[in-house]
Amino acid sequence: FKDVNIATLLTTFPWASLYYYKNIKKPTISQFPKKLNISLPARFIPKYLKVSYELYKLNLEEFIKYAKINNTNLILVTAPINLEIAPKRVCEHTSTNTLFYLLNEMEKELEKDNPLLVLQKLNKLKKDVISNPRFHYIRGKALASAGQIMNAKDELQKVSAFDCELWRATSVHNAIMKNLAAKYNILLVDFDEFVNRSYGKNTTFLNDLFPQFVHYEKFAELLGAKLKRIMRLR
Repeated sequence: FKDVNIATLLTTFPWASLYYYKNIKKPTISQFPKKLNISLPARFIPKYLKVSYELYKLNLEEFIKYAKINNTNLILVTAPINLEIAPKRVCEHTSTNTLFYLLNEMEKELEKDNPLLVLQKLNKLKKDVISNPRFHYIRGKALASAGQIMNAKDELQKVSAFDCELWRATSVHNAIMKNLAAKYNILLVDFDEFVNRSYGKNTTFLNDLFPQFVHYEKFAELLGAKLKRIMRLR
């Protein structure tokens, strides 16, 4: 305070600030901003996804460099990906009418508990439909039903990578983070791998995006141990 008398008064009698300061009207937000629903033409989607990933990489790398310059310790944490969620959108250039109807038939076979038949059919198409997320989803579910959990997880990670609607973190984002962590020698904690260890054993997610609370509790313990290690090194 420029005025020593006022500073002394408020220090001695803090309640006097109620009379000295005017009531401040806090702004309130009546509702959250509405999400913009912009539908891009199909031919622009692949370019849009590519640019989005490149921007993510540039921004994250810039952040890491800034932290390095300022001698700040970082811990990067991957985003957990719900492997149970089907793709929101299939890019038109990755599908045909024949493939669409075949995948419909394979979903029906999965409902009849015929995962081996589904795998037999889909394995013949692996090289031809690399970027179709629905293909990877159905094949991943078939692998899980057949008891091949590790292979199923690898397959289902591709669903988020090739989903034509960028509505959540993806395996591509996590891969970018891991590569940058290795490049700049940054400590990385793989929360995605931590959560999905339980895939095929227990329910891992509360909803499309957020894991069960138990995973956060266990992860906090793991993260706490790593923070203690960093503090000891300092």
